[in-house]
Amino acid sequence: MTLRKLLPVLGFSLLLSCGREVVLEANPNLDPSPANRQSVPKVVDPMTTQQWNMKQVGMDQVWQQGNGQSRRITVAILGSGIDYTHEDLVNNVFVNKSEWKEKTPGKPNSLDQVDDDQNGYVDDFVGYDFVDHDGLPYDRHGSGTAMAGIIGAVADNGVGIRGIAPEISLLPVRFIDGSGQFKFPNLVSSIEYAVKMKADLIVLHLPSYVFKPNSAKVEKAMVAEVLKKVDASALPIVVSAGSSGLNLTKGEDLLSALRLSSNVIAVTAIDKNETRPAIANFGRDAVETSAPGEAVLSTSPGNSYQELSSTSLAASHVAGALALAINKNYGRITTRKMLEAFLKPEASDPVDPMKFETIGGNRLNIAKYLQYLSQN
Repeated sequence: MTLRKLLPVLGFSLLLSCGREVVLEANPNLDPSPANRQSVPKVVDPMTTQQWNMKQVGMDQVWQQGNGQSRRITVAILGSGIDYTHEDLVNNVFVNKSEWKEKTPGKPNSLDQVDDDQNGYVDDFVGYDFVDHDGLPYDRHGSGTAMAGIIGAVADNGVGIRGIAPEISLLPVRFIDGSGQFKFPNLVSSIEYAVKMKADLIVLHLPSYVFKPNSAKVEKAMVAEVLKKVDASALPIVVSAGSSGLNLTKGEDLLSALRLSSNVIAVTAIDKNETRPAIANFGRDAVETSAPGEAVLSTSPGNSYQELSSTSLAASHVAGALALAINKNYGRITTRKMLEAFLKPEASDPVDPMKFETIGGNRLNIAKYLQYLSQN
């Protein structure tokens, strides 16, 4: 791990001792000890009035009922990583306590180049980076941080926005680089990592990807193999439909291969006017449902906020709803039933334009979804 990699990561400071030895000192906000995760006085988040998306999916009602707490739930966010030092995310970032060691009292060192928990990933203190192959999955693209904000931005801390599940554990897994590109094996490795870390659910930012004839057989076999692990663990995966404006009906795209698992659900985007943005992929037989994904305000790297448009944002809304459902119904309802509920008319909002573009012909309503699960 190089100093160049560490310099842009705001969560770490470089200290030079008298002997000119560089010491890495972790951001105290990432300290797993209770003293550094204590509660703070509640202050209204100033940008919540701009979150039209939360009103559209019924979150005002959910928050009023106190259904936003799910700290025990870990959501693996597979994509471009997360700015895990962001003011609105840092207190909800996953911490791998098994990688937190102390060489001397009071000097925690999570970057000791030792696989302390022996899981095959060195120093995966806050997740893992399959682009640079280290334990610092810092977001250099922006999409992953936006996904994290929708799912789990901290509530009532006086800054920014509020996430669907403002008390949750966000596990960043990076396979998309700063330019938005990815390598197929890194995506597969990301899913394997989330399974190994026993995440409760995965939300996957899936760029549009069509299998090439000369590599399709091998790549499909890799997908089938990792899906066996997903199914064995009953791990749900919420997948973005992609943002290339494609009608996914031919079956030679990566999303079709992933949907061979009953634990996978695909989501496309919808805007505040209940129509599908032109960039959003769709498919009457390939995409289950829709959620807000056009001009949605969320967190951005560097303690900033911006509006973005992507089906990955839509998938994040569904993932947030699923996190609340898992927390509320832990072990009572199977993964498949929780996913099937997203398509039920009584557990969502029917939307006429989506009847010909998604299987459910509907849009996410989290209040209705949770109520449906509590009664069935």
